Amino acid sequence: MNWTRVYQDALAQGSSQVGYYHHNIRVDTAEGPVIVRVPIPGADVMDLRLWDEPDILAAIGSVVDTAPRLIQVSDRPAFQIHSFVPGAVLNQVAPRGVPVPEHVIPDVAALFANLAAIPAHQLPERPDDWPSDGDTAGFARRLAADSRRVYAANRAAHTDLYQRLDIPGDPFAPVDSRWATLTARPFVLVHSDVHRKNIIVHNGRSFFLDWELALFGDPVYDLAVHLHKMTYLPDEQEKLVAIWSREMPGPHTTHAAADLETYLVHEQIKSALVDSVRYAQAFAGAPAPYPLPTLAAKLAALLTTARRHWAVAKPIDAAEVEKVLVEYAS
Repeated sequence: MNWTRVYQDALAQGSSQVGYYHHNIRVDTAEGPVIVRVPIPGADVMDLRLWDEPDILAAIGSVVDTAPRLIQVSDRPAFQIHSFVPGAVLNQVAPRGVPVPEHVIPDVAALFANLAAIPAHQLPERPDDWPSDGDTAGFARRLAADSRRVYAANRAAHTDLYQRLDIPGDPFAPVDSRWATLTARPFVLVHSDVHRKNIIVHNGRSFFLDWELALFGDPVYDLAVHLHKMTYLPDEQEKLVAIWSREMPGPHTTHAAADLETYLVHEQIKSALVDSVRYAQAFAGAPAPYPLPTLAAKLAALLTTARRHWAVAKPIDAAEVEKVLVEYAS
């Protein structure tokens, strides 16, 4: 198969599913459909990165059958070819506020347990300065340092936007003092981005896409990111946590409840900061994952949650957020 030609066909086709870092384009070949994954030039990196996605897919290909298979990777031009996963994106089947299909919650718990069973030596090499296995406080501080990097860059570039949204000068202060309280747990491969747009449902099974943010770290962090981004209904969240606690090895769940809350505070603050910029860019004409009024409502909810951590009593509504974003984009 001439994969460069497949890549060229993808570019010529034009239509794609757009994430924050890649275009994902289905191309029908003589051997069946594939997904061509093309980096978005100049995309702002708002998340911590450890490995290249192809290295992760190559490492897990024989043990995680719910991930796409890596078929081809190219540096020049930059693209990946992934196996096509048939089915529907979970966000289309069950958007926020709609119960997920019954199999999704146990499938997610099974994924996390599967990742916990992968030996560290089967994963790509980590940098020498990466926190050592079990150093959850060091891992959390690495996350926090990257979040502060993103915040500093965004505040410098979008000072007026942050001021209009009443974002404080030290937004991570409420969580910084909590990192030292985290319990030591064995590290595992964490996906770091399991949410409704990265889950395909087909024939009663769930498949998990977009492994570019995978890390080696605390399994409770993966659970926290998932809960934050999924926004389950209350009974669904309770069910997921119960199954996760039962399916994960015991040492991986030690004192998980308190640390889960700490990670959730961090993710809630980070999302308010990052999405303020991403949604402002959408109002200025960048590709948007949702209609603009929906983005304004989502950001209002994120900011209201973050304001509780910042001890700001006054909530912010969608109309006020939309007014700020429209004015900032003009």
